[in-house]
Amino acid sequence: MISQELRACLMTAMISAKVSRHEFFTVEHLLLALLEDSRTVEILQACSIDIDKLKISLSEFINAVTPLVTGVDSDPRQSLGCFRSIQRAKQYNPLSTTGAHLLVGIFGERDSQAVDFLTQEGLTRQDVIDFVVRGMTKPSGQNKSTGQEENFFYYRAKASSLNRLYELVEKNQLTRLELEEFFKDSTVEFPGIK
Repeated sequence: MISQELRACLMTAMISAKVSRHEFFTVEHLLLALLEDSRTVEILQACSIDIDKLKISLSEFINAVTPLVTGVDSDPRQSLGCFRSIQRAKQYNPLSTTGAHLLVGIFGERDSQAVDFLTQEGLTRQDVIDFVVRGMTKPSGQNKSTGQEENFFYYRAKASSLNRLYELVEKNQLTRLELEEFFKDSTVEFPGIK
């Protein structure tokens, strides 16, 4: 089930695409819509992403590349990448899919310009997961991804977040998929945990 805030955000984006006479509703439309979602904006700001710059880049790209409908007035068709992103987000938390889940889902579309814009700003899928699941932000000075996290305090924070993870599991606030993502994507070795 998609949260009310995300649903409203997506409907507004779909209406905007229709008014702009765009033939397709793409991953870039999704990301632009998420920039109106308060939780997503919170995540992006915590990861030092320039929201205004991202909005401009996405808008310019969408207007330059998205074909326009000619003649008969019709709804934009959802692209396959857009569909897959939403499906991934629903898998992460089937009970209440939020903008944060959709942001993680978008990263699965590696060939999309939306992911390129995010990575140019230094944001990775792991950064979003760290913030959503563990409440962690990148250490200051690491807002651009270097590919290597060599900061001692960064790793220490990751290791200490294990207690927070167990609390979320006990309270049923963490889904099985999020738990699997934590261990699959974790760069920290925990004794006895593979």
